[in-house]
Amino acid sequence: MTRKTLRNFLCSIAASATWAFVTPAQAIAYSVGFDPAVFAGIITIDVSPACLAPFPGTNTCAFDVTNVNFTDSTGMQWFDPAVPEIGIGQQITLDSLDNIIAILVDIGNLQPLKADNPCDGQTLSFALDGTVSFNCGGGSDHNGTGRVTFIRRVPEPATFALLGIALLGLAASRRRRYG
Repeated sequence: MTRKTLRNFLCSIAASATWAFVTPAQAIAYSVGFDPAVFAGIITIDVSPACLAPFPGTNTCAFDVTNVNFTDSTGMQWFDPAVPEIGIGQQITLDSLDNIIAILVDIGNLQPLKADNPCDGQTLSFALDGTVSFNCGGGSDHNGTGRVTFIRRVPEPATFALLGIALLGLAASRRRRYG
């Protein structure tokens, strides 16, 4: 690879990373994990930056659920084939550092990974007090109640692009110095 080709390649990467940083964020992704002891799972939500003010406090805001995957108390795995579910989130609670510490959302449309559906009205609910409940309906044993264990911000692709640029620059400078 010639120097000119390498320079053009690095410049195009830098330009795309810069574009990713200067465009306003449409939504911020968060992973929400819950209760591995009773029924383990994780959902991913996209929250608009407008929902994150004011803080601290509880804000009424419609957010999106982009991934649902959990295992109920009997070991059956569930997912939501309708994701992303746009605007089904109802409220978020923020602490004084602008971190989401609680969400309020009811997720329907859940399906088991296996072909049979033992439920007649399954709902996965997250409450602002940190509780999570799965109700399968009809007196089924596929129910459960647990707690949210973490809510973490998912790194944006632009962050990974910037890290990649830094590593490429480091590799190029080492090659130039020792090559």
